[in-house]
Amino acid sequence: NIGLGWQGPQILVYQNFLYVFVEEELSLSTEVFYTRSTDGGQAWSPMMMISSDDNFNSEWPNLDGGDSLNVFAVWNDFKYSPYSWTGDIFLRCSTNGGSFWAAEDSLTIEHRAHISDIQAQSDTLHVVWDDERLEPDSNNVELFYRMSTNIGATWNPEERLTYAVGWSRDPSLSITNNLLHLVWDDDRNDTAHIGIQDVFYKQKGLFDVGIEKT
Repeated sequence: NIGLGWQGPQILVYQNFLYVFVEEELSLSTEVFYTRSTDGGQAWSPMMMISSDDNFNSEWPNLDGGDSLNVFAVWNDFKYSPYSWTGDIFLRCSTNGGSFWAAEDSLTIEHRAHISDIQAQSDTLHVVWDDERLEPDSNNVELFYRMSTNIGATWNPEERLTYAVGWSRDPSLSITNNLLHLVWDDDRNDTAHIGIQDVFYKQKGLFDVGIEKT
């Protein structure tokens, strides 16, 4: 343990390959680290920093691989943000089982993102995140989405997924039967403001442009 502690571990498994991502508290920031096993967990590689050691927090990693040796990691990064509580969604990709990683790519520019999730199928990547950009002074949080069909080389424009007063946050994605499924926490029905949240759901066909069905 070269830092002050580990937080929020995430694991991805493909055949005998295991990938674990964690947040590590360094002396001046929190960064995202990664280790892998190529023999089903018998031996592990040394911890490698995936985010940049730049004294700006990198938090809340999520990952997916799409049933291949590809590994895609997203997290919230504060390096470009003027705000202390929101940042941008960053991505790093490996197409050879984690031996080599492409450079960081920022998927947002508004600096108002929180938590993200990613799902991959073949060359197509789906990324969703919660975001405060619309009404930052009234605690309105909505979900946004981007898709890439070439392993992150280029990305479709952002798409807004939720339209409700209050917080739509903590999104989670899954893929099955040619459908992309999305769930999230939502307090739109908490008219009494007593802390009640509901789980909401949307889906889209993998070959559709946007997430349509609620």
